[in-house]
Amino acid sequence: MKTQIRMIALLFAFISINTSAMNMGGDKAQTKVVMNRALNSFVNLFPYIHDGSKFSDKSNEEYINSQLDTIIKAFKTAKHTTRLDVVVFKPSLETIQTHLADTKDAFNSKHKMFARNRLQALSGLCMSCHTQLKKQSSNRFNLSLQKIKRDSFDKDLEYADFLFLLRDYTSSARYFEKVLTKYALTKKDVSSDDYRKALQRLITINMKISYKPERALQYLEKYGKDKTLPLLLREDFIDWRDQITAMSKSYKSWVLTNGEELRNFEKKNLVSIEEASLGDGSKDMVLLAASGVLTKFLNLRPKSPEAPRALYWLGVAERRLSFNFFYSLGELYLKECVTEFKKHPYAKKCLGEYENMLRFGYSGSGGEALPDDEKKELEKLKSLLK
Repeated sequence: MKTQIRMIALLFAFISINTSAMNMGGDKAQTKVVMNRALNSFVNLFPYIHDGSKFSDKSNEEYINSQLDTIIKAFKTAKHTTRLDVVVFKPSLETIQTHLADTKDAFNSKHKMFARNRLQALSGLCMSCHTQLKKQSSNRFNLSLQKIKRDSFDKDLEYADFLFLLRDYTSSARYFEKVLTKYALTKKDVSSDDYRKALQRLITINMKISYKPERALQYLEKYGKDKTLPLLLREDFIDWRDQITAMSKSYKSWVLTNGEELRNFEKKNLVSIEEASLGDGSKDMVLLAASGVLTKFLNLRPKSPEAPRALYWLGVAERRLSFNFFYSLGELYLKECVTEFKKHPYAKKCLGEYENMLRFGYSGSGGEALPDDEKKELEKLKSLLK
C-alpha cells in the first residue's frame, strides 16, 4: 500500500484540474463522485503501472481493462467548460479522454509497454498542467501533499521520483543523491539501473530546468566514475560529460525571446541532428537542453507564429529521450502542432513525426499495422492539412 500513495497524490491533480475547469454550479457534488471513481481505479492500477511485468502479464488483462474502463467512463461523465490557454499545455478534458482511449487501444493490441508509457505520461501531463492552475487551486493541492512523507515509499528513488514529478526539484535532487551515495557506500537496495536513473534525473534538473551545465558536470565527475558500475554505463556517463562540455560555452546564450531567435537556434543546433544521431544517443544532451529552452519559449510566447517549430522539436526530443530523463508528452506536443497550426509549414513535419512515434510505439521496427482507432485518429489529423 505504501507505493500506492504516489498515485493517490498524482490523482489529486486530476481532481484539481477538472473541478476548476467544470461548471461548478449544481455539478460540484457529482464532479467529486466522478473524480473519486477515477482516483480509486488509478490507485488500483498503480502496482501494475509500477511493475512492467505485471502490466504485461496476460492473466491481469481483464482486471486492468476493467480499471481503465472505469477511468474512461469517469472522464466521459465529467463536464468541462474551459481550457488553460497555454500552447504547450492545453489540457482539455477531451485531450485526457482521447489519451485514455488511445491507452486502452494500445493495451488491447498487445503493446502493453506503449500503453504503460502512456499512463505514465498522463500523470506527467496532470502535474505539468496543475502547476499552471490559479493559486487557490495550487494551495489546496499543496496542502494535501504536505501529508505525504518519505516513509510512505519503499525506496529513496521512489520518493525522489515522486518529488521530481511534483517539480520539487531541490528536494528531489537531495534524495537522488542519497540513492547514489548509498550505492557508493553499500550497494544495498540500489541496482545499476536505479543508479543510472538517479543520475539522469540530476542531469535533467540542471540541463533542462535550472540551466546549470556546470552543476551537471559536477554530478558526472562525482558519481560517473565508480569502477564498480557496469562498463557500458560508465561509457554513457563519459559521453554525457563530453556532450555537455562541448556545448557548455554557448549554452548560457540559449535564450529565445522571438521567432527569429528560434529559427536561428534551430539552424545552429537542431537541423543537423539526423535520425542516426537520435538512435545512438550522441545528441541526447543537446536535445535535453533544447527541450527546456523550447518549453520556456512556448510559455513566454504562446501565440508566436513560430510555435509549431518549437512543438515539432519538442516532439523529436521526447521521442528520443522518452522516460529516461523526464515524462514524455511528445504525442501531445505534436498533435497540438497539427490541430492548432494547420497552415504552418511545420504542421506537416509534426504530423510525420507523430506518425513515426505511433508506428514505433506499436511495432518498434517491425512495421506492424496500427489498430483501427489509431488509424482513424491519424487520418483525422491528416485531413486537417489537406
